[in-house]
Amino acid sequence: MVPNQKDPNYISALLADWGPIHESKDGDGRWLISYNFMSAAESGPEQAQSGFQALSEDQRAAVRQALDTIGAYINVHFVEVAENGDLSYGRTEMPDGVGAYSYPTLGDIYFDREQSDWSPGSWQYQTILHETGHILGLEHPGDYNGADGKLVDNHFSDPEAVGNTAYTLMSYQDYGTHYAVTPMLYDVAALQQLYGAAPAGAGDDSYRLAIGDSGPAGRFTLYDSGGTDTLVADSRRPQLIDLGEGHFSRNLDDGEYAFSIAYGTAIENATGSPFDDQLIGNGLGNLLDGGGGSDILSGGGGADIFRFSQYQDSFRNAGSNQNHVDTIQDFTSDDRIDVSALGFTGLGSGYDHTLSVVPSGDGSQTYLRDLAGDASGNRFEVALQGDHQQLAADDFIFAPAPSAVAAEAPGVELGLLGVADQPADMLA
Repeated sequence: MVPNQKDPNYISALLADWGPIHESKDGDGRWLISYNFMSAAESGPEQAQSGFQALSEDQRAAVRQALDTIGAYINVHFVEVAENGDLSYGRTEMPDGVGAYSYPTLGDIYFDREQSDWSPGSWQYQTILHETGHILGLEHPGDYNGADGKLVDNHFSDPEAVGNTAYTLMSYQDYGTHYAVTPMLYDVAALQQLYGAAPAGAGDDSYRLAIGDSGPAGRFTLYDSGGTDTLVADSRRPQLIDLGEGHFSRNLDDGEYAFSIAYGTAIENATGSPFDDQLIGNGLGNLLDGGGGSDILSGGGGADIFRFSQYQDSFRNAGSNQNHVDTIQDFTSDDRIDVSALGFTGLGSGYDHTLSVVPSGDGSQTYLRDLAGDASGNRFEVALQGDHQQLAADDFIFAPAPSAVAAEAPGVELGLLGVADQPADMLA
């Protein structure tokens, strides 16, 4: 797999000849698509008639959840009806190696009745999304069907790179160990081509993202149409978070790609975990906060802010031989380094609440160093790639100098009573 690749056929490769479901629209202008759960087989070969079973209540709940998930990406209102829906779901006996089949022109979907786990993150839940995608107008990205899932005659320009389930759950080419819990990157683009994008809210949202025991159950695509939004790395494992639209983020410990950002989605900010993360911005003005660990930060285009919220977000301790220094890879004159929460008031000797600017011997890096340190010998430090000896005060967001505060309130004796811990920027 080649991450962050936009195949020139990324939409056309998935659009089926039968097209979208043509139906009326509701009062909000959304496509109105009905669905029902079969009480008897409505179509199909003999085994559908003889081996039919209706879905259980738990299985129906899984289908409803899958439709709600799809509806979060496209301008569609799914409505449950008693019978004769545009989409109809049932179970039956399947031949060996077949987990489901669908009849797009009829809208009927049958699942193997032997499948027991229908929860998000399971193979069966991905299959619900896959078969529903067929009825809505998506096809396999290659000329294969049934158990014959091969890369031959694939409609993508680079099927070895993108013809897998990380890019589209319509593929038979599995990627990694996790299943999809939403339509994937190319699926979202193709479905939005057919039905339009969902009118997502314009609020400021935070997304806590990972795959595993502390995050979503499987791979997903993030779609958000407005507001100032933040991705927060899961607190139990290091991650690469890439804010670029159409880009993938992944778990750094197992290397598996966890989620992608839908085309047309703008995410502004990212907050790292306590581990060694990599945060990559986009063309917007991003706010990047690596959190703990030795992080690598890259803002990309735009006027970015690199924020350090706690003293030990980036530090070195010579006595204990600890090095948890962050690296900013692409600092420019448009960017800012925010150390206001740490109490640093300016550039200087590295003492008295100042940071010293120290170039490396070969000029390949420039260090910002606090030489005073705390009682444990921890000294705040940040590395910038390149020669930045000309850094000035306007490259930073500093805390107000104590003398400036005192000047605003003459005659009032000020004392530092304590500094509250910065609350962790995490979404439960």
